[in-house]
Amino acid sequence: FWYYGTGSGDEVGVTLKDNAAADPGPSGWEMVWADEFDGAAGTPPNPENWTHEIGDVTPDGKNGWGNDELQYYTDDPANAAHDGDGNLVITLREADGSLECYYGPCEYTSARLLSWHKAELGYGRVESRLKVPGDFEGEDLRGLWPAFWSLGTDIDRNPWPLAGEIDFMEWVGRIPNEVFGTIHGPGYSGGQSFGKTYGFSEPVFTDYHVFAVEWEPGEIRWYVDDILYHSATPANVAPNQWVFDKPFFMLLNFAIGGNFGGEVGDDVVFPQEYLVDYVRLYSAPDTAERWEASFTDDVAGWNEVTVPFDSFTRSLSQPAGAPDDGLGLEDVWGYGFELPASAAGAASHLFDQIRLIPVPLPPSDAVVIDDFEDGDTGDWGFFGTGSSGGGGGPFSDRPYEGDFYFSTGWGGPGSGFYGGAFKNFDNSAQVVPPTDPWFNVYVLNQSDATVDEYTLEITIREDLDGNGWSDGNEESFRLDTTFPSSKFDDQWTLISAPLTDFTKIGGSGDGTFNGNLDEIVIVISAVSDGDVSDGSSIEVDFDYFAFTSGRGLLP
Repeated sequence: FWYYGTGSGDEVGVTLKDNAAADPGPSGWEMVWADEFDGAAGTPPNPENWTHEIGDVTPDGKNGWGNDELQYYTDDPANAAHDGDGNLVITLREADGSLECYYGPCEYTSARLLSWHKAELGYGRVESRLKVPGDFEGEDLRGLWPAFWSLGTDIDRNPWPLAGEIDFMEWVGRIPNEVFGTIHGPGYSGGQSFGKTYGFSEPVFTDYHVFAVEWEPGEIRWYVDDILYHSATPANVAPNQWVFDKPFFMLLNFAIGGNFGGEVGDDVVFPQEYLVDYVRLYSAPDTAERWEASFTDDVAGWNEVTVPFDSFTRSLSQPAGAPDDGLGLEDVWGYGFELPASAAGAASHLFDQIRLIPVPLPPSDAVVIDDFEDGDTGDWGFFGTGSSGGGGGPFSDRPYEGDFYFSTGWGGPGSGFYGGAFKNFDNSAQVVPPTDPWFNVYVLNQSDATVDEYTLEITIREDLDGNGWSDGNEESFRLDTTFPSSKFDDQWTLISAPLTDFTKIGGSGDGTFNGNLDEIVIVISAVSDGDVSDGSSIEVDFDYFAFTSGRGLLP
């Protein structure tokens, strides 16, 4: 993410809510969000919960909200406001002719409210107490179409119906005694949607009713006044895709006309009101395991910050029922930032472009030189000043989900360090790089010595005559990289470079790496600030040596 800091040197906390305990189901759900619409008469809907969508055309350019509807949505309190009696009233009015719609001067105004980015829901129960328009039996209500429904939160990247739609309640004035509960998805949308109606013995508008949907993995259930009347599972839409295992956001709107509302009656009296008493969300208790890390606010202004997952530690304070099973990251329920006390009174602390960047899988054409997954480093030799040595072992959070790493290290008195490792390839184990080869290796610095900077040399030798690595007829190429001591500390970092960046340092070849890999040599040298006779040492770890074609391992 990007962070606009002060350069104070203070630590800024980063928090994660990791995997939660198993969902107890409806009997264990609790209310986690609600809007009771208790605002003063005439005040607009709470902007912390709802956003107005304006106009008569969908964001992707479909007229009449994709259904040939006739209303123009506004953010005017005349179309959506509290009534002072605990209701939000969405009012459909005749327009005054000042607004232009896709069909000409607009005939009606209304409101459409979204909870996107404010209140989003997943598995659990969504419930609302509603009263649809109408005052007396026989009233002409044709064309009226109030609804309470939801869309997948990825609608901006995954156009309808691919994002999915769950209609909690739809009512149309031309069928006054029924309500609809429906899902729409790829291959089952519009007239081919999967839904059902619930019929009342009298018009729906004669009283308030409680509409609810309970949603669990692989099943959605619809209720009216606690009466179950419809359910849907993946089998109901097979062979089409079930798209309801992800977050959705809610919508409240009052439409008129269109391909579902139908023709507007000649005797409809305006304005018409759609009353919402409350909207409540229930779900499993928040048992997500808390984890924390930090970064240093050491730059005044914008700075890109990377926080690796292996830097997080389990928080001391945990909610009841939180697992204690490590940072699994199968499901992440939230994240946040904690500013230091010194940030109080600061003009602003800004965050932008918060992203999850996974280590990508290696490309299918990667030629692996060594990934150490057999746990064996016996085919590597080690050298260095002082007490040199090396090896490998298990290490958590390996690049590409591996279990082992390769290490070289050394130590002793003096102000300089030098050491490394090498591996030779006999004829039966020659590594043939792909076309336009890039060399890739992950590096992790775990040294405890006081060092100014390191130089990493990577040398590869090409067997020119096919007689093996020891006959002296090899061409050598080297890549030198110098980096400060803090680089790669406690974080695996990829070094990736095309072989055209390697400089020829010996041999009688043509200066281009053409054939088989004969030998690889890794050299680390370092300069310390002073004597290191206190026993400090150098340790640099490596993993996943590989060639790729035309690019590095990272995009």
